[in-house]
Amino acid sequence: MEKISVSDIDMLRFENIERVLAVGAHPDDLDFGCGGTIACFVDRGISVTELIVTQGGAGSNDPGMTRERLLEIRSRETKEAAAVLGADLIQLTYEDGHVEESTGLRRDISRVIRSVRPDIVMCMDPRPILDNHFFNHPDHRIVGQVTLDALITGASTRLLFPELLDEGLAPWKPAGAVLMGPGWRSGFVDITKTLDRKIAALLCHASQVDAQNIGDMVRKWTRRVGERVGCTYAETLDFYPVVP
Repeated sequence: MEKISVSDIDMLRFENIERVLAVGAHPDDLDFGCGGTIACFVDRGISVTELIVTQGGAGSNDPGMTRERLLEIRSRETKEAAAVLGADLIQLTYEDGHVEESTGLRRDISRVIRSVRPDIVMCMDPRPILDNHFFNHPDHRIVGQVTLDALITGASTRLLFPELLDEGLAPWKPAGAVLMGPGWRSGFVDITKTLDRKIAALLCHASQVDAQNIGDMVRKWTRRVGERVGCTYAETLDFYPVVP
């Protein structure tokens, strides 16, 4: 596994990184998948915007919970977690568990890419099975695939969504894309210095995580990656240049 860290991000052939857009399906996806990396970018002076596609209104099996109440709770949790990492936040209103691969979703993600104009876009792995045994959530798959589709179509193709031009949003093509998710990947980011903030961001999602065990769980899996790649704690990521 090739060692890739924030300090030698130029190994990715991405130069002069100033802005990063991270796209997740649900309010806690980015904190689980790349929260330590987001904090590393922020500490380096890089502007990070989080785009969350749904509001997480289906994420409870509590018989006493209503969808309306959960939406309020998770909206607050999402804002608090983004603030912990130091990221800006944009949240769409697609329905949790019912995200579909559509032109509308591709246009909405393209709109954000054109608006933020990031050098790197981080998104979810669209494969149905990860690490040969982990079944990927359908919302994760679809949001990941549509984000990648937007990079090479709606975000960067001038006439594909002319309504975006009418909004004053010129085409934009980032230098690279980063896939996050479980399993071993081609690169990693050393998050030893930002692990506590990753855990703190996850603790903001009190409706979703076990506060007593989440810290130990995150330390265990990030330590396992770190031991393999030569640091204390790490997140594994795949880095790809966007096709010219």
